[in-house]
Order: sequence, then structure tokens, then C-alpha cells
Amino acid sequence: DGTSEIWFGDGRMAHVTESRVFVFDLNEDRLLFVNLDDSTYAETPLPLDWSACADERTLGILERYKRVGTVEKAGKSEQIGGYKCDIYAVESWINTDEGRYSEREESIWMSTDLPLDWDFYKRVLPDLARLRNYHDDFASETVEMDGFAVRTVTHAFVKGFSVNSYEKVVGVKETAAPENTYSPPQGFTKKDRISIEDLRG
Repeated sequence: DGTSEIWFGDGRMAHVTESRVFVFDLNEDRLLFVNLDDSTYAETPLPLDWSACADERTLGILERYKRVGTVEKAGKSEQIGGYKCDIYAVESWINTDEGRYSEREESIWMSTDLPLDWDFYKRVLPDLARLRNYHDDFASETVEMDGFAVRTVTHAFVKGFSVNSYEKVVGVKETAAPENTYSPPQGFTKKDRISIEDLRG
């Protein structure tokens, strides 16, 4: 089990987990990576270009393991947590020399009823897809999904094992963001380039 927070405010979005923070700042056209495990951070201009911010080993991994897939709208709607949602079926995988790897089947409930700055969010989506290392074709399909994911059910298949997971929005409220939500924590060390470990966790 785990929780994360997504903060929106004044042209910025921060995705905060227990060990990582990713900040999309459209005011400065900057993406900030914060690794809370080793107290480091890095930043790079937007649009995201991995060659400008990742080390050589990480670049090789990202290029080799791009995620591809398909998106299909299910054609029905449901109410989830008071939000009207359209359901999307998303299948994705990574192509390798041995065949498909890290296959996922996802059902995603998307809603436009949340009180977001939708113009801002849509501007973030292409870089969010790049951060997830989606192939361009798959990224284009995911960007066209209308709304914000209120619930996601995932069936993942890795090395002969099936793993089921569940994500949902548990609350939405308007409140002041904690200090340094959109900036590196004081005392953290700046890195010139990020590693694959900075993207995990």
C-alpha cells in the first residue's frame, strides 16, 4: 500500500510520493526531479528531452524500454465518488528481443468533473507521457484521454507472475501548498544528470 499527493497551483504541478517528487513548472518551463532517498535533485527545461538531463546509462535504458500500447474508450459512464467518469481500456507493454515484457491491462475511470485548471493540465500531459517513457504513438493516444484518472485497476504480467493493483482518488480540496512543494528542499544537492534510480521508487 502507498499514497501520493498531486498539487496544482499557479502554473505548476507537483507529484509527491514517499521517496520522489516531480514538479512541472510551466512558468519557468522546467521539470524538477527530487530524490528524497539521497537528498538530491536535478532540473531540466521543458519540453522534456532525456538527452539533456539523463546520464548515458539511463539514456540507453530509456531508449531500449519504451512502453507501447493501445487506448480504447469503453463507451459507458459511471459515477465514482460523485464524479461522472468515462471508462478507458488501456493495454501496454515493452517490446524486447524475447517478446513482450511488463504487460499491463488497465481499466481507467476518467472524469472532467474535478476542479482543475484543465488548460494547464492538458499542457502538462505530453511531458507526463515522456516522463513515463511512452513511445510517441502511445503517448499521443493517452493524451487524448479526456479528464483525470479517478480510479485505475491494473493487471500486470511480469516473468510469469500476475500482479493486480488498484489506485483511486481519495480526496480533493483547495488548500495552501506546504513550503517548498514546488522547489528543491533546503540542503539538497543538485545533480547535473539523473540516473535510472532517480526515476524509480
